[in-house]
Amino acid sequence: MSVAGRLMEQPTAGFAAPPFATGRGSRFSISASQVSDRHSPFSCPMGLSLRTRHRAGSLQPAPATGWRPRFDAASKLNLAVARCLPELLDGTDVRRILDGQRDLTHSQRRFLRHALDVLPDLVPQAEAAAGAEYRLGEDIIGRVERPSLTGKVTVWAVHLQTADQLLHEAVRWRLVPLREQSDADRDWIATAAAALSSDDAVPAGARLRISEFSVTDGEYRCHFDGSTADAARIFTERGRPLWEALDGSVYRPGSACSACPFLRVCPAVPQVPGILGIAQPAVATRHLSASDLVAYGRCPTSYRVLRADHLPPRYAEDADPGPSALARDRGVAVHAWLQWAHSRTPARACTARDLPDSGAGPDIAIPGGLDPESYAAARPFLVQHLQACPLAREELTGWAPERTVAVHDPDADLVVISTPDLACRQIDSGEPVWRETKTAGAMPPDRAEAFRRYPDFALNVVLLAAFAEQRGGTARAELEVLTPAGGRVLTVGTGDVAAVDDARRLVGDIAGRFAADVEFARSPSGACRSCPAHGWCDPPDDFPTDGRAGPGSAAAAGHHRS
Repeated sequence: MSVAGRLMEQPTAGFAAPPFATGRGSRFSISASQVSDRHSPFSCPMGLSLRTRHRAGSLQPAPATGWRPRFDAASKLNLAVARCLPELLDGTDVRRILDGQRDLTHSQRRFLRHALDVLPDLVPQAEAAAGAEYRLGEDIIGRVERPSLTGKVTVWAVHLQTADQLLHEAVRWRLVPLREQSDADRDWIATAAAALSSDDAVPAGARLRISEFSVTDGEYRCHFDGSTADAARIFTERGRPLWEALDGSVYRPGSACSACPFLRVCPAVPQVPGILGIAQPAVATRHLSASDLVAYGRCPTSYRVLRADHLPPRYAEDADPGPSALARDRGVAVHAWLQWAHSRTPARACTARDLPDSGAGPDIAIPGGLDPESYAAARPFLVQHLQACPLAREELTGWAPERTVAVHDPDADLVVISTPDLACRQIDSGEPVWRETKTAGAMPPDRAEAFRRYPDFALNVVLLAAFAEQRGGTARAELEVLTPAGGRVLTVGTGDVAAVDDARRLVGDIAGRFAADVEFARSPSGACRSCPAHGWCDPPDDFPTDGRAGPGSAAAAGHHRS
């Protein structure tokens, strides 16, 4: 029996189309990467179930909105790599290939130029490992089904095959160095193997290989080498991840919403027209998180390289990233400890007992899951938090650490996302209170500087003000800044009209530039030399040294969510 036949044996799952979707939902189209990423915090299980059926034409929004997400042309680096490989193997000159990729950003072109030096190693390594001579095959599309559900699984990989069709290999290219295999990677391998085995071009007795290749350093690894029966076995051993991905029903609003055709009818994402104050729609349907707002505000190129394209760090040759890395790691440690402390059940305030002296010896019991080095760096800042821990305030309740809030601004066609460190509410009035905590070397002198230094704090003010206007009442945004010498909590209520207007202007300025940006040009500063995006950006040597916080500065890296 074929792998497709074995997959048909799986029981019908419990997915049911929600009220805001119409259609039978009996067909789907999904990729192996979507299957493996189904548990990611950046994926929405319900949205994935709906999108895979919408792509196959079997589910539509109800009522029909006439709106669909618009493709973001800035997100095309992976496609460029895929397009270039056949040309490169045909002997096309590298310069000519680059000339055909004029729509890439400056940093994407620099990375692609690097990738074109590495990609020629892909096929020879695969041939040597497989002991065969390869040629390029067509796109890999597995055809699978179960009762009342049929569809296809696409594998975004280089398809290599022998002339006699008895050996097929799918090579996933990675933009970053290969890593230790995770559960998500194992799900991808199992799904890719099952899809390859059910591709119409693959005969039943073929040998299959699933591998990866890094276009950063040219490393090649084979993860699966076996028969179609072996492919069915590892798919089953992984718990049949494909069906789990297709049957998701939990809402997890966030960055995935910007690609969902059900965005305008989804009950998990409120529609808030004009929240960003942008009159014209963005150049594409995009998402803008609080941390994106901060990163883009510092430098569009660094944002594009590190947060959107997810390229590997590449420092300047004479860079000293140490201070920035230490500040970043310290902020991450503080954030992790606070998340642990504020998630305890029953909820309780942070006290000195929770922060044992890090110099007490190697047998010290470190709370929060931190390693000794991270805890030692974070503890001086955490000590300052004890006097301002919101869980000690009897008038507050409903603690919710790290709860993501997402809204859609249909005027700008942007999904706006914030994940406050801690959300709670007033017991008597129900007034929402959001707390954001930062580590820094020095306190901001006033509210204006706090907004400028921490645009995500300003975004929280904007979001809370919009919610207060919609529902009536008020809300409060808090910013807790911790230094080794002290701590301070700055509070902005939505009734403070001047503060809300200031926050809206700052957020609107950054978001407006983000919405219209297709080039993501660099914004040179004194922080460029220690920026991890430097090598893909190559800023001018005469950049200003005015000390403003740039993408790689110690001050910037000290924010524990960047």
